[in-house]
Amino acid sequence: LVVEAKRFTDDILVYTGYTAKQLKDKKDKRIDNILETIGVLVDGEYIDELNDGGALRGSANQNVFILNDKLREKYQSIMEKKRETELINIGGRIISIGIK
Repeated sequence: LVVEAKRFTDDILVYTGYTAKQLKDKKDKRIDNILETIGVLVDGEYIDELNDGGALRGSANQNVFILNDKLREKYQSIMEKKRETELINIGGRIISIGIK
């Protein structure tokens, strides 16, 4: 699925409940392929008590890895801000991103 999405954009952001180390330790070629294809990885489990309103990540224990250097400036500027709510219309459905 990620490889197919790559045909349309380099800006692919993936959230996972695993840490980056756990993903690498799995030694799974499918995971390696995904990590080579995506632009940004947010790792780690979401912990409600650590929700600090930071941009991109749900809780302070999570890390943001910018894996595509072309996206570095964009995502670094996003991470300097507090979390914002964004409404997106996809096929007539409204999706809310960044809810605190």
